[in-house]
Amino acid sequence: MSVASGHLIQSETRPALKGRVSATVAALDEAVPLPAPLAAGLLAAWWGLGQTYAAAGIALMLVGAALVALRAPGRARELAVDRA
Repeated sequence: MSVASGHLIQSETRPALKGRVSATVAALDEAVPLPAPLAAGLLAAWWGLGQTYAAAGIALMLVGAALVALRAPGRARELAVDRA
């Protein structure tokens, strides 16, 4: 778990759920990298390396755009006011 994810868990999670959220993040942090090289290799063999990189980039951009779109409006302002 990185410093950034630890900070987000501590600052954005209700106290009653911090243990569960931390455990879930730690489990995903360990489990997700295991099948990723196999999946990337299979996709590269099927589509080709360039298309696999392009698809991964597009998928990351879509996830980022979705997260920005779903972000609660005004949340950044609330945080700025709280920290000022």
